Amino acid sequence: MSRILSGTPVPRHQVFVLDDGEPVVQWSESLVQEIYSGRVRGFDYSQLGHPVSDFELNHLKTLGLVEYFNRQYVWVFALPEQSRFIGLRTIDGDSGQSRVFYLNTTLPEGDLERVVAAIETENASGSFTACAHEGTIAVLGYDWAAYASIAEAEAAQRIFTRLSPLFEATVIAFVDTPFVRHVVEEAERVDLDTLIASQSASPVTAGKHVIVVSGSADERQQIVDALQVMQVEIAFAECGSGALHLLEDCAAADCTPDLLIMDVRLSDMHGWEMLSRLREIHPLHQLPIVTLADEPSDAGDDDPTMALRVAGARIYLSRPLNAALLRQRVYETLKQDGG
Repeated sequence: MSRILSGTPVPRHQVFVLDDGEPVVQWSESLVQEIYSGRVRGFDYSQLGHPVSDFELNHLKTLGLVEYFNRQYVWVFALPEQSRFIGLRTIDGDSGQSRVFYLNTTLPEGDLERVVAAIETENASGSFTACAHEGTIAVLGYDWAAYASIAEAEAAQRIFTRLSPLFEATVIAFVDTPFVRHVVEEAERVDLDTLIASQSASPVTAGKHVIVVSGSADERQQIVDALQVMQVEIAFAECGSGALHLLEDCAAADCTPDLLIMDVRLSDMHGWEMLSRLREIHPLHQLPIVTLADEPSDAGDDDPTMALRVAGARIYLSRPLNAALLRQRVYETLKQDGG
């Protein structure tokens, strides 16, 4: 269940500690605001101290200055300009293309272990995640969260390049993705007729082609058992690369699947990376997607849908899977897309 927070959500990399020990929020290129006093002051990157730590944020929570935090955002109390960051977490509009950003270290993918080690040495693994991408090493936020704007990416780049001389040549890169039309939350209610219709075969579901991507044989069987009554045809992949090959073959044969059901965490890549590569396959750029992820705890875990919303996933389901709910979401999605 989603938490309702009243503080200002600020991207975590824009909350940091200056070289004089003062924790601040960065509002613009040259202005920061002290969290303790609320005083706005001039800023340049020579004053940067270090990324804010969980210990420091917990101290600010104790003082009543921070409401909540996770690896992506900090909800800050008692600061002006409460609406400054509204809009950073969603993309407005229903169609067309959007752009999400990441950091490209320009280092060859063979240096991935060195990059990961350097990030860990600077205690920055809570802010940055490195992965191989198209022959080089890409860096995103925690847990593969893409940067939603160029300004957000630039702010992350400035902090990242200061972590190690290894990262001095880091540049900003981007991928184009379609706008998210709708993300259905599990807590949303549906009418009784829809619920009943979704629990058996119908013209909406019978004969439709569904691809399931999961590294767990038990989970794949669970999905088969849940969807068997709907008379859908299911193909499987155990990893991201296998799924992409299968989808490319479908596109080449002009037999586009009707739905993709995929685990967020795959053995060879994160769901964000797989979806960004999937959107490059033109016939599949509007393929509806249901993602599966572990339920976040109340102890500060990230919203597992954040990066996937940006990358284009429409529906998120948490584990343990509920068979009736899975059938309901599949029915709704296929019906919405002309089933």
